[in-house]
Amino acid sequence: MQIESDRLILRYWEESDAQICYEYCKDPRVGPISGWPPHKNVEESLSIIRNVLTAPNNFAIVIKDTNTVIGNVGLKYDDLAYDDPEKSTELGFWLGVPYWGKGYMTEAVKAVTEYVFEDLHKETIWCGYYDGNDRSRHVQEKCGFKFQWTSDEVDVPLMNEKRIGHVNRLMRDEWLKSGGGRHAKLYDANKYRLAEAPFYDERYDRLSWVDIIDGKLYTKESDNETQCFDAGQMIGSAIPMKDSTGLILAGVDGLYTCVNNKLKKKIDLSRVYESYQRSNDAKADPEGRIFVGSSVEGDHEPCGNLFSVHKGKVKVQQQDTKISNGMAWSADGKKFFFSDSLEHAVFVYDRDPSTGDISNRRVLFEVTDGVPDGMCIDSDGNLWLAVWGGRRIEARSHKDGRLLDVIRVDAENVTSCCFFGKDLDTLFITTSGEDQDGNGDGRLYTCKPGVKGVFCDKAVI
Repeated sequence: MQIESDRLILRYWEESDAQICYEYCKDPRVGPISGWPPHKNVEESLSIIRNVLTAPNNFAIVIKDTNTVIGNVGLKYDDLAYDDPEKSTELGFWLGVPYWGKGYMTEAVKAVTEYVFEDLHKETIWCGYYDGNDRSRHVQEKCGFKFQWTSDEVDVPLMNEKRIGHVNRLMRDEWLKSGGGRHAKLYDANKYRLAEAPFYDERYDRLSWVDIIDGKLYTKESDNETQCFDAGQMIGSAIPMKDSTGLILAGVDGLYTCVNNKLKKKIDLSRVYESYQRSNDAKADPEGRIFVGSSVEGDHEPCGNLFSVHKGKVKVQQQDTKISNGMAWSADGKKFFFSDSLEHAVFVYDRDPSTGDISNRRVLFEVTDGVPDGMCIDSDGNLWLAVWGGRRIEARSHKDGRLLDVIRVDAENVTSCCFFGKDLDTLFITTSGEDQDGNGDGRLYTCKPGVKGVFCDKAVI
């Protein structure tokens, strides 16, 4: 078990660390301020490694570049954690003097915080310090911990004395809202102008996505090389077909089948689009009907509609959308979720599974600090929403829109996501590089969020 951050590896202590542990812990500036006496010799340090530092979820802090142990950070399940031990834990740490003032401890605490909230699924972390330990206080403040109370007579048994103690706390909800969450990893080295519409087709172990502006469709099966098809026009989405290896492309003026790199127009949408509109996001519902939203090109007010297409018939499902984007359906088929980007909201509708029609629109949640874009749904029915201009994916409750989790992405404009892989336990994330110059903009990312997705619905046309 180990945890990695930019500069550090957090791993379990080993007996071979005894000498360097002693070099730090014999220093009277390290232990006493934290409530334990300096180590007397290497043998004592070895004994403490064996009997104390090898406790579960306790880690040696190691600099990656030099493989040098520099301190300790770990979890306890007593003392300050007065609330439910299933939902809370306590954090403690110390650092060798030569590495003070370099930001290592703050980095280590932030890495362990992510582990506690995202992997151990705790709701609260407690952390304390004795009066005068300003270095510990500063680290806790930098990591988001908030003061709770002060106790005047705290027993410090290893020092045989009493001290003034201060208690801080960090709640998971606060952590998420202030910039916490998992961090997505780069998928490959390629950059795209406007990557969007990711799908995973389990039948062929195939990922697909589009670059809307460049009009290109990308597919990648298993460990094979990524394939690219140039559609010769902007593509809003590419949906896997139910009875074919091909995909249905939401082109500028209609829906096209793309089979063996051959395009064929199947549904003409120019009769329902204005001249300045084009197809944007599109998905299939559980019965294979295609839902596609129109988007505005050029110097026009945002306006459009969300359409369904079934057996050649085009029907307006939602009028006067601003920018139609993410769509998802509940497992029982009775709810439809939809993000209208410039409404800055995700809506939930009632749905008739027999017709696919939606009704009774209401706001599930609103998005601040960014614009809601594409989204997918997990096996628990919760929504994973890309936030354009927000550098993140938000997980939201399908019941009340409550924020459940955040995935941080090193790109300004995050466009969409889908679950993929044999176990459907990995998010595939697309972003836009248009008008952005950051190294991470326009690239693809992955992240294991700790939940599983569902297979995408396939389209019938």
